Amino acid sequence: MNGRIWVVAADAHCARILSTETSSSALEEQHELLHPASRSKPADLLSDRPGRDSNGGQRGSHSVGHEKDIKVHEAQLFAKEISKRLNTSQQRNEFDRIYLIASPQMLGHLRKELSQEVRARIRHETGMNLVKESPAVIRSHLPSHL
Repeated sequence: MNGRIWVVAADAHCARILSTETSSSALEEQHELLHPASRSKPADLLSDRPGRDSNGGQRGSHSVGHEKDIKVHEAQLFAKEISKRLNTSQQRNEFDRIYLIASPQMLGHLRKELSQEVRARIRHETGMNLVKESPAVIRSHLPSHL
């Protein structure tokens, strides 16, 4: 992978690694990680259908699912996958510094998973979901000199 300065744009479904050699040049796309399970319907991720609760003798019943928990769990799994990639790349000395741009939820998950060595190389964090934007748009949300 080219570029000593990395920019990671991520959300629960996709992470893009972009890089540049100099602090003022354009970003180039280097790698993309995808997590298809994050796009799945929560019911598709469950081994069984959600249970039913009779509402303690009151009329009607409702679903006792954990759809939100499943989505959060999948985002956490993807954060671990991204972190593993960054941790390995850091051990191989593939980058000097990192700029993180991630949806607020993913940014929180990444902060929990990244090694201390990778965190020491983070120069800037932005809690925005720019993963679908062009490299030029992503670059516009970063400091003028990386």
